[in-house]
Amino acid sequence: MRRKVIYSPENRPTPGTNPITRMTKLKLCLRLLWHRKLTLSVCGAILFILLNWYMQSESFLIEEFKFPVPPTTMSRQEKGKFSPQEIEVMRKKSLSKQESQVYVNYMADNFVINFTVIQNSARTCIKKFSIYNAGQRNIPSFFWAIYFYDNGKVGHNSFPYPRGLPVDNSELLIFHEAGNLYRLSPTEKFSPYINSRDTIEVPYESYGPHVSRHYSFPNWFVSCDICSPRILKSTAGEDLSFVETFSKPQQLKRNSRDLYRAFTAKDRFSRNSAAAKAPKPSVHSVIPTPLRVDAGGEESLVVTPSDWVVSAKDFVEEASLLAGKLHLKTAKSATSKVITFSQGKVKLPKNSSLSISEAYHIYINPSKNTIEVTANEASGAFYAAQTLLSLTEKDRSDTSKEAGYKFPGMNITDAPRFEYRGLMLDVSRNFVQKATVLKLLDLMATYKVNKFHFHLTDDDAWRLEIPEFPELTKYASNRCLDPSHEVCLPPSLGSGPFVNTSGSGFYTVNDYKEILRYAKSRHIEVIPEIDVPGHARSAIQAMELRYRRTKNSMYRLIDPDDRSRYLSAQSYTDDAVNPCVDGTYQFFKVILRNLQELHKDIQPLTFYMLGGDEVAGGAWEKSPACADLKQKHELRDYHDLKKFFFKRMMEELRQEDLTFGLWGDAVLDKSLNPNPLEEGMKGKVYTYSWSNVWEWKRGSLAYKLANAGYKVSTCNLNLANAA
Repeated sequence: MRRKVIYSPENRPTPGTNPITRMTKLKLCLRLLWHRKLTLSVCGAILFILLNWYMQSESFLIEEFKFPVPPTTMSRQEKGKFSPQEIEVMRKKSLSKQESQVYVNYMADNFVINFTVIQNSARTCIKKFSIYNAGQRNIPSFFWAIYFYDNGKVGHNSFPYPRGLPVDNSELLIFHEAGNLYRLSPTEKFSPYINSRDTIEVPYESYGPHVSRHYSFPNWFVSCDICSPRILKSTAGEDLSFVETFSKPQQLKRNSRDLYRAFTAKDRFSRNSAAAKAPKPSVHSVIPTPLRVDAGGEESLVVTPSDWVVSAKDFVEEASLLAGKLHLKTAKSATSKVITFSQGKVKLPKNSSLSISEAYHIYINPSKNTIEVTANEASGAFYAAQTLLSLTEKDRSDTSKEAGYKFPGMNITDAPRFEYRGLMLDVSRNFVQKATVLKLLDLMATYKVNKFHFHLTDDDAWRLEIPEFPELTKYASNRCLDPSHEVCLPPSLGSGPFVNTSGSGFYTVNDYKEILRYAKSRHIEVIPEIDVPGHARSAIQAMELRYRRTKNSMYRLIDPDDRSRYLSAQSYTDDAVNPCVDGTYQFFKVILRNLQELHKDIQPLTFYMLGGDEVAGGAWEKSPACADLKQKHELRDYHDLKKFFFKRMMEELRQEDLTFGLWGDAVLDKSLNPNPLEEGMKGKVYTYSWSNVWEWKRGSLAYKLANAGYKVSTCNLNLANAA
């Protein structure tokens, strides 16, 4: 039983000695201790929020990574010559156009760039480049700009930064121009002079690892608002001599847990020694390895142009190609010293899934001096000719005789395992001339690659002439420094400020037709790709230029009231065509009609690559046109809009009876599961599964796509096989 103590006024304890007060304080302390975990949790959460806010702020970028910066202001001796008032006058003095150009030219010739990677981490990379004035002149203050390229997203924690990203405490700002092009410019408070032998160091961070010199791009350049640009000579060319060697673990590893260990000279010597000791392949090996090869012993025959002929009852074109390569004549018939081409059934293993139409058989018979080629169809005869060419060996047994080609006695039966054996050429990022494309087609034919995926458009340029839209090639096929946005797209990927580089160029209608004819003669199908809805900045900008000139909005690819903010994988902020405006679909119809016309009399268009990859999250979020479409069709978000877009585009292609391709991520929902494929479309849609990377936990992606009814082409280093 608790006792109640009552104090009279006479004997009331003083406040400090009141036992009830002491008990109250004790209980309060106990309660505080009891809830210490909660208190610590709340304090920790507040600390985490503040720390996260700080790391996302520009202050973190500026303060966290500091490097010793040699003085970029005037030396003490120079400072002593001028009063503060005179220095201020120097800052405000503006140079004439001629004077500015003289200094820009000097900077291009004498500024030495040195680029290095400090450290890669899980998500970011810390980098630095220095600018060394190796000449004898001091550069006065004017608003110059050095343009550089970076494959990551520079200052991604602070993006966007329209007023510039501060660089240390140097009064320099980095601006994002477009894609991977950035600009370094001084503020009004920057040093009034860059003295001879001064060095400016520019540390910055970007998203993603940078683990090789070849992640870097050449042809940095310098300019000003009233100047013509000039390439910095120290960065010119493709040898990347201005990029420091990658040798430290923090440079070579993508993050602290990366198990990769760079090879030392000793490692490479050991590996090369092992390769040298390995058994040498047979001189008669064929790539790719035929289905069956039966050697005929040590016998061989020699084919010489003077007495051997090629005879073809069937497959005349394929036989003529071989005759031309071996410098042989053709004849209607012969019994000896003859290479014959004939149509017949090639025996393949029972129940095999090998391509019968491309099967062939070769019988090289030294005893009868004959080579017999049998094929089911013309493509098989062509691949037989390629195999014979790969077997040719110059006859060096008797130098006095006419030079010929030596063939071993053997039987070869072959048929490809994969119907689709493809190679993609991306000419949007770096253009190659038509002659180079033809050489590539020859190489593909040698290795029996039968699908030429022609990536003709992307953010960086448009490469195919479409007569109805001259802006696509007169404007969007060129890259240069163009503040007016009327002449060319901005430089990217090291293409430099001028149009006379691999950043610019296009194929005329006649060029494209010649490529088609050349491919057809080598049994290669050309699959053109016009990438939409993402990777479409070149088309968007060209159609906007057309709109500004004609005021006709019929083919505009954007919603002009769209205020969405996004950043693509290649750091573009405006590269997604809008799926909610009719101009997008009208534009596509014109492009498809032109492609069909180009292919019609040469190689009818049956397979079209639609693209669809890497559409940036956030695209179309603030588009009024898309808000209306979502309400009309009960669509919820960006993923639903993508699905709507592809469904409508597929319907257009279905009406044209075309098989078509999509990059794998075009058909994935937000959980990375394939969208259902309509029954009528199964077997008509190829997906190019490029992101099935084990480290990304997507190793099963190709299987998921196949199980969902899509035809799947697995991609690796721009090579593709399909099952």
